Amino acid sequence: MKKIFIFIFTIVILVGCSNGEDTFEEKNYTPDADDITSIDVKVIDRDIEIVLSKDNAMHVHYFESKQEKYAISTKDKAFTLTTDNQKKWSDYIGFKPSSKYRKIIIQVPTRLIEKMHISTTNGDIQVPQMNIQEMSLSSNGGNLLFEKLNVRKKLNLENKNGTVKGSIIGNESDFSIHSKVKKSKSNIKSNNGNKEKQLHLIGNNSKVNVEFTKE
Repeated sequence: MKKIFIFIFTIVILVGCSNGEDTFEEKNYTPDADDITSIDVKVIDRDIEIVLSKDNAMHVHYFESKQEKYAISTKDKAFTLTTDNQKKWSDYIGFKPSSKYRKIIIQVPTRLIEKMHISTTNGDIQVPQMNIQEMSLSSNGGNLLFEKLNVRKKLNLENKNGTVKGSIIGNESDFSIHSKVKKSKSNIKSNNGNKEKQLHLIGNNSKVNVEFTKE
């Protein structure tokens, strides 16, 4: 019985490898609208890097294949990008695309973006110094990395099995902090404050090091 199980399992892996290989095509997307105020990204198995645009317009650089695609839309000043894969569960066995194809780069204008919600699995999220009204970063199996975020209202950080490292402009006392971590090392503690600015942190088996700094 044990030999039969091993034989079947080996076949499944080999089938996954042979069917999993895919050809990726480089793509670039620039929304027609020049007044985007909200960005919502929800993908799986991807690194996401946010960078500041040099021409004050929004641009998205990514790779797609027949099986791994994205649904992209721009409506009512909101940009949305989500995973739209055509894969079966067996296609994920034994094959993983090169890191080059698993990265999404989003250039955002330097003007104030009101809301930005970024979520991924098995990938990192990187955010540069920027002004933001409300931001939410979530990674299951990756890291959250950010630098000198100037948050006007709310920052949500959620991480599992990774690292949360970055800095926020301002004083810790400027924020109402709500921290819920387990099996984690964190320098952020709840303060039960009632401030206009809010910081929400959820960590599970994470390493958290968030500093407050001057501009």
